[in-house]
Amino acid sequence: MQATLRSQANEKVPCLIKSGGFVTRRSLEQCSSELLATYKSDNFRGNNILILAAGLGIDDWAFSFSFKQVISIDSDKELNNISRYNFDVLNRKNIERIDINAEEFLLKNKSKFDLIYIDPDRRNDKGRQILLSEHQPNVVELLPKLFDISSKVLIKCSPLYDIDMAISEIPSISEVYSVSKYGEMKELLILAEDKPSIDCIAIYCSDIQKDNKTNTFETNNKKEHKLKIAEDLGTYLYETGSCLVKLRKNHEYAMELDLLALDKSVAFYTSNNINNQFIGRCFKIIKSMTYNVKECIEYLKVNNISKANIKARGLKFNTEELKRKLGLKDGGKDYIFVIPYKNQTILVHCTY
Repeated sequence: MQATLRSQANEKVPCLIKSGGFVTRRSLEQCSSELLATYKSDNFRGNNILILAAGLGIDDWAFSFSFKQVISIDSDKELNNISRYNFDVLNRKNIERIDINAEEFLLKNKSKFDLIYIDPDRRNDKGRQILLSEHQPNVVELLPKLFDISSKVLIKCSPLYDIDMAISEIPSISEVYSVSKYGEMKELLILAEDKPSIDCIAIYCSDIQKDNKTNTFETNNKKEHKLKIAEDLGTYLYETGSCLVKLRKNHEYAMELDLLALDKSVAFYTSNNINNQFIGRCFKIIKSMTYNVKECIEYLKVNNISKANIKARGLKFNTEELKRKLGLKDGGKDYIFVIPYKNQTILVHCTY
């Protein structure tokens, strides 16, 4: 089994594999990647941290560099033995893994912690669940007990979880982190604090890029913006990243960069200038035209485009339908976007 998992594990947790560590299939599926775990440890520091439902222990490993002491608990004894072995080969001596579930630990514990981090199991007999109240352990139910031993609780949520869901389930949210890796949405983190009320929630939309550097947009849930629609398409087409779209901060981010929107329903913008630090993708526009199936097919034929990276957004039809209509296959160096603009539908042909 280790041999079949090695390729996937080497991509997700390379430090562990290079050190001779072990994984199980399920623990690898559920654990944070090394890059995402490091992102969390870069943003949170202190003397001691309690990690609940710790799993394989990649977050334990990362937090062991930013906290002097890591207390890590999980009820899976077999997995805990694997984790202890891994901590040993990784030479992390400040992690203590305990065989116990969260509820039992809280009954016995007498210590206080600078931070509690919890990555609850999102699976039950009905499959994957989104709401925190449906996870194991039940974070919503446990939160008052957690605040008895720490003023800060960091919760890893499903990427499908929504900030409005969080506000309805969790009191006193102070910070929200939306994190993507190479443009793909990966983690949503909620920081809850033991305070009477927090009116303004700090929001961090971060993308971990291929050079492992992180580009972050900082804002809050109260900030407003005025959307500016482009009079004409510029030289470049911008598509904001998933970490921004997840928290509906794409328009605000684009307006701060003086980009002009194509339509309020889509995360596409235009400009005559290029921004190399943009969170998302910037395309060079080759041609834009009104979306007419017959005329678009003729344009593609004249330009010998039989393959393209194609996307339909903000319309009544989806990308798969669009590919069938235009007779395009996936791939190639061309990018085709069909999107609303000025009360009509346009096709934009780009390169990246």
